[in-house]
Amino acid sequence: MANKLKDLIIMPEFANHEVDLSLVKGRAIDVITYDEKTLVTKKKVAILALPVIAILSLFGIINYYRVMYYLRNYRKLNQYISARLAKVSMTQYKNVLWIKAAGIDHSVINQDGSDARKRYLYLYDPIDRYPDVEKKFNFFNGVYTFDPNDSRKYNINYLKMFSQIQTDAVADKDQNIINDMIYVGSFTLRRLLSLLILKIFTRSCRTRLILVNTLLPKISIFGIEINNKPITRESLFALYTKSKVIIELRADDQAGYSQRENDSIILQRSLVVLQEFRLREVCNYFNLSNNLKKIRIVANDHDGMQAATLCQNRQLSVEEFLDAIFCGR
Repeated sequence: MANKLKDLIIMPEFANHEVDLSLVKGRAIDVITYDEKTLVTKKKVAILALPVIAILSLFGIINYYRVMYYLRNYRKLNQYISARLAKVSMTQYKNVLWIKAAGIDHSVINQDGSDARKRYLYLYDPIDRYPDVEKKFNFFNGVYTFDPNDSRKYNINYLKMFSQIQTDAVADKDQNIINDMIYVGSFTLRRLLSLLILKIFTRSCRTRLILVNTLLPKISIFGIEINNKPITRESLFALYTKSKVIIELRADDQAGYSQRENDSIILQRSLVVLQEFRLREVCNYFNLSNNLKKIRIVANDHDGMQAATLCQNRQLSVEEFLDAIFCGR
């Protein structure tokens, strides 16, 4: 009897999603991952222009992510994925799912040999950040995005990101509350400035603000922690359960639900969504400072704050996420 064909997923390392996808019950899945931080490098001109780019993006004059896309070198990334695919026997796979695929050449994508199988693309970032991605849509049997606006704009399928595997950290939603609010995310200059402003307006509150970058030293910048070691899923949930409110900083070009919004539902925590800092956002930051103490520990309580937005959509399991892509369910 012939062996059952498997599914192959090719994706960047991101918040342990690769682990969740590889552990789906009832499916035989192989996952090829890559580390964008080490395989995608900045061109020399990007390093010189970075201060100007950061300032212009803060005032909304340019899209930081889109400009930086053109100033990155993806050669090492393409060489790495090409080498990994060359070692794999593609005849064992029925479906191939590419997640993100930004900067990956068409010739490398074609190495998956999808003439004999189905090839899909899932995007968990706004398309405007990676302008080459749209040109690749015709190479896939189906294209999905986490962003409802992009779904309408580009006539592709909307599919929210799955909720990650729940841990034991949600045993008691009221245990050991030591923070009024918390934010944990990867380091960007925009986020750093946003959190600095937020820290000023919420200085009377108990806050824990953490940015992660493995290339930076472990330091504190006016109370904002710069962590140079990745935070595990279990550690992240432990931090969230000790906080009343999870903060989500949303970029102007983002409309899709983030993992933080899913986490707030899993852990029954309030969620406050703020746009990454712009001058016009000051009132929302100030509004949060006046209302933060009033928030109770329930997932649907935001006390009428103008800045607050709650993710109320039903959670999507990993199994449902893959079924929607591979089976069209």
